[in-house]
Amino acid sequence: MRFLDMDYSSVTKGVSILELIVTLAESLELPVVVEGVEFPEQVTFLMDIGCEMAQGYYYYKPMRKEAYEDLLMDPDALQIEK
Repeated sequence: MRFLDMDYSSVTKGVSILELIVTLAESLELPVVVEGVEFPEQVTFLMDIGCEMAQGYYYYKPMRKEAYEDLLMDPDALQIEK
């Protein structure tokens, strides 16, 4: 969602493009995963336009494969503050 950090005209164009992509994907019954989500406002925006899947620092920092596998084995180890 880096385009939301740009100047106003880029943001409005980016938002319009993202809304169209989500609408098109829904009509084709395709999943959409937005990458780069860092802030709760971005999560709210995505939910408002119907995007149900996202990934980024907001949810969890990047990790090594082994650390991810450990989390899958012990979900109680998740550090969720949100």
